[in-house]
Amino acid sequence: MDYKTNYNERSWAIDLIAHIKAYVGTIDRPIKEAGGENSIVKDGSSLFPDVLLFGDSGSAKILQGWELKMPDTPINDSEFLENAIKKAVILGLNSIVLWNVKSAHLYILNKETDKFELSKVWDDLVDIKTREQVKENPERWKMVSNSIIDTVNDYLDDGSIEGRSFIEAYRSGGVTSIILQNTKLLTDAINEKVKTDKRFKAQVTLWLDENGQEYNKSKGQNKTDTLSRAVLSNWLGKFLFAHILSSTSSPARNLLKTINSSTTVDEALDIFKEISDKCNFWTIFSQSLAMDLVPSSIWGHFLELNKLLNDLKIGEIDQKQLSSILEDTVSISSRKLRGQYTTPRPLARLLVELSINNVKEDRVADFCSGSGTIIRAALEAKLKVCSPTEVSRDVYASDLDFHANQMTTFALAKPNGMDLPIKVFNADVFSLQPTSSVTFKDPKTGVEFKEELGVFDVILSNLPFISQDGRKNFEDSIEAISDSLPNKYDFISADDFKPFNKKSDIYAYIPFHVLPLLKEGGCLGIVISNSWLGTEWGIGFLCQIIGHYHLRTVVTSGVGRWFSNSEVVTNILILEKRAENDKSLDDINFVTLKRPLADLEDDDYLSTLSSLITVGTVDSSESLDVRTVSINDLFKFVKLGVGLSSQFIDCDWLTEVPLIKTSSLINSSRGNRRGWDALFYPSSNEDIESEFLEPVLLNSKGIKTYLVSPEYERQAFCCSLSENELIAQGKMGAYSWIQKFKNASNNSGVPLVESLAIKKGLLWYDFGAKTKADLVVTMNPEKRFFVAKIQESSIVNQRLICLRVKEDQDTDLLHALLNTALAYFLIESSGFGRGLGALDLKASSFKSMLMLDPAKLDNTKKEAIKEAFKPLLANSRIIHNIDEELEEEDRIAFDKVVLESFGIPHLQDRIYDGLLKLVSIRLEAKNVIADNLIK
Repeated sequence: MDYKTNYNERSWAIDLIAHIKAYVGTIDRPIKEAGGENSIVKDGSSLFPDVLLFGDSGSAKILQGWELKMPDTPINDSEFLENAIKKAVILGLNSIVLWNVKSAHLYILNKETDKFELSKVWDDLVDIKTREQVKENPERWKMVSNSIIDTVNDYLDDGSIEGRSFIEAYRSGGVTSIILQNTKLLTDAINEKVKTDKRFKAQVTLWLDENGQEYNKSKGQNKTDTLSRAVLSNWLGKFLFAHILSSTSSPARNLLKTINSSTTVDEALDIFKEISDKCNFWTIFSQSLAMDLVPSSIWGHFLELNKLLNDLKIGEIDQKQLSSILEDTVSISSRKLRGQYTTPRPLARLLVELSINNVKEDRVADFCSGSGTIIRAALEAKLKVCSPTEVSRDVYASDLDFHANQMTTFALAKPNGMDLPIKVFNADVFSLQPTSSVTFKDPKTGVEFKEELGVFDVILSNLPFISQDGRKNFEDSIEAISDSLPNKYDFISADDFKPFNKKSDIYAYIPFHVLPLLKEGGCLGIVISNSWLGTEWGIGFLCQIIGHYHLRTVVTSGVGRWFSNSEVVTNILILEKRAENDKSLDDINFVTLKRPLADLEDDDYLSTLSSLITVGTVDSSESLDVRTVSINDLFKFVKLGVGLSSQFIDCDWLTEVPLIKTSSLINSSRGNRRGWDALFYPSSNEDIESEFLEPVLLNSKGIKTYLVSPEYERQAFCCSLSENELIAQGKMGAYSWIQKFKNASNNSGVPLVESLAIKKGLLWYDFGAKTKADLVVTMNPEKRFFVAKIQESSIVNQRLICLRVKEDQDTDLLHALLNTALAYFLIESSGFGRGLGALDLKASSFKSMLMLDPAKLDNTKKEAIKEAFKPLLANSRIIHNIDEELEEEDRIAFDKVVLESFGIPHLQDRIYDGLLKLVSIRLEAKNVIADNLIK
């Protein structure tokens, strides 16, 4: 509502704050200062209270906020109170004052009910009813103001009201959360520009392809929201860092003073550029994609934040608190933006301990620095024995993402080192060479200087996960690296060597690209997905790793995954670059950590654990298991079809087992994948002629026993007749069913008549070739293991692996042998664990997997095995979770008969123990690290 009078809430706030400042200057009480006169904005969406009361400037402590209205707003207006509470929560305050001139209400948070309750009322000015009267009676409202200040001081003295330092408020994430709530407004602005600017659209697309996967995507967000959140966090970082920098830089301090309530986005970008020109830190102050599109409603919040930081005199607080703000900015930005992909601090510290040899002199770099957690751990380790100047000289970081580089700069910044170069730069890791020229700036002089990147003693990184959508942006790099890798090595036998598969994850190429950047004998310490342990390309990756490095250590967690992302389980790899003529094959230590990551926060434990891993002489302790494997033995296990994940536990006994390739007895394939289950798997209740319906097995959920029948609630729709033929033959049930989908589209908006027309001459609704099976295996076993025999020939859906027994083979015998604990061990070791605990298993796994060789059995032993398996085939005998299954008497007896038949009964306990340990490691991935470790 518009008012003719010029005296409004903002006018009153300015006068009131001026009076409070004068009044608190005459008394020596907790309240030392007041501010906030720029918080009232036209659209009423202010971020902070209209009046803020502060403690001494050295603590940057906010004591209380006041929300102001003119007398025409009732003091009990619900929106008035709700806004005040919301702002108090943002700042973590436990009290608020509402004042509409006529009345003032003090609310204090009840800790038991977590609600703000009315504590005191001032009704001295109930006769003031208009804005004119407010302007005409300053002495009266000043007296009430003094009374409120005195009361609040009393409550501060007795502890009823507790202020909060800005650091504590900021650490809680409230300020960041409220700013990020505006994400959709910025997304709308970005999308509007995308519609009218082809080049900008291309830039957004490339950014999302290259960086979008690295950010935490909340439910309901679209892809562009990711960029919006990154931009808003970037702006927040600019303001915070500028105020911290002002503690040591007069140019930064003077330029910050030019930002006021009327400063525009473009003007602020120019100011920050000027700060960077004079003080360095371009990775923080640079303009990146979409920074200039922030809408005015969001921009007002940033200007309010800037005013608050001015009022708090952030630049004047002690260095310890400044360090906390720098560290908390990394923590909050990481948690809010890149949450699940951010390296936990204890993991970063362990990686540094295992990788750096000479802490004092090693040059260290992270070329995929993300939030900067790892390189900060390296910097902190070096600061213990090096001067800040030496650390500045030897520590480098880069990332393809500008926003990541800003976080990394925060991570590396130290209040007592603001006059030293922080060597963070923007680059794609695949573009870097020792001769690459990198530009930095001397903060003391503002003068640019260039360095040739050179070579490093240590390269560390949590290698990025890049989706298949983003893969196309790196195809040239992938091709070049693949072509440069040798097809053989003198010290790896031709029988052992496997080529590097170009289907491998992007991270797998980085260790080979950075080779020229690493000194001979230098260390590459990386955190990578565990996918290499159980995939075909993983063996080729291993061969190339051994060809270029000594693989010293592989570390996995036996007590929960290190990242909260439900799809990613990770390993640490410690690699030492080979000298030019070094053809030695050193042993590899496979390490399983047995204590939680949080324990690594303890310096003594971290030192002990890293020492145990480095020396690698302990087989088992309370903290870890270490299994040392020679390269020659490792390749022997590979030939046995055993996945690399098995090397974390005792599996030497496998060399005693008579095995044969499963593929020599059984054909394997994935089940039918036709593309639209709603069409191809109708309910049995549908009015479709029976000749077009066939039995189907859709998934493993209903499989409770080792013998299984097809589904009865659904069947497979199989029709190769044209629509005209159906009409001519009066098959109207099938015809009507097809019509239901004829005008439908898939989830990408493509009509089904197009997306399902996968083969020339095949009708879009024709099921096509039907994959059937004798035996089935679930693609993602978790706690239950089984190979089920289908009692009636059935179509099998893509969620299952189909096994078809070859001619002249005994199906019942193979069914029994594939359900031994030994077979389950081989299945478990053929895949790799996912974040939710399931095993990632592929149909192709059975082509390389081995099983017990039935040719080693005479007829008597074959019959004995089938007879021992019969109790498990009973209709009442359900399949148990593996830990319970291995305790069942019929199971133990069956496995005993099988192992005795093959002459290896002494291995039963070792097989059971190995299987349970492997499954336990995988299932522990369900447990997630605590959020407070992500810093």
